[in-house]
Amino acid sequence: MNHSGSVVLLLKLHELFQSHAPDYQYHLSYTVEPMLELLWIAKDTQSDTRYKVLFPITTPLMPWYPDIADETIPEEGVFKVKFGTLLHDVNLVNITFSTGVLSAAECNAKGFLQEQKYSNGSKVYLLQVPFSDDVVLKHNPEPLLTAYFLPLTYGFMVMPEETPFSYSLAVAASLNDVGMLIK
Repeated sequence: MNHSGSVVLLLKLHELFQSHAPDYQYHLSYTVEPMLELLWIAKDTQSDTRYKVLFPITTPLMPWYPDIADETIPEEGVFKVKFGTLLHDVNLVNITFSTGVLSAAECNAKGFLQEQKYSNGSKVYLLQVPFSDDVVLKHNPEPLLTAYFLPLTYGFMVMPEETPFSYSLAVAASLNDVGMLIK
């Protein structure tokens, strides 16, 4: 019996980062699914025999803390906060300010929010809130100094599971009110 022929070995990889929110905290997992395919080609019969093996490997959940960058320049009179990076399967639902909750659509309508997407599907959110807006807390610790404070909570949803999680933060800035003396 002649067992001549050839064997071809193919290896394909499928990989995926995925978001999770156990206990309302943001986590990531990474899954790689190698597929090994063996192909036997018999010369005698010209028949092929294929054998495929799928072996998914998923990491344990890893806590992920998005970068928060306060890019505020007080003289411009606008809080600027960059929040991210988040995966493609996370949506910003709302932001809670000291005066109440605004949906992401309402924040967009007020000109507060921009979503910046990257080619890999990840995203960051840019929040810009003028010091003069009613969501900003103000007080004068000294006669010619105004302190501005913006506490906020981002409300997110992991899709398609619709699992919520949130992040709270606060930014502050101070300005000398030298112009007040001229009035």
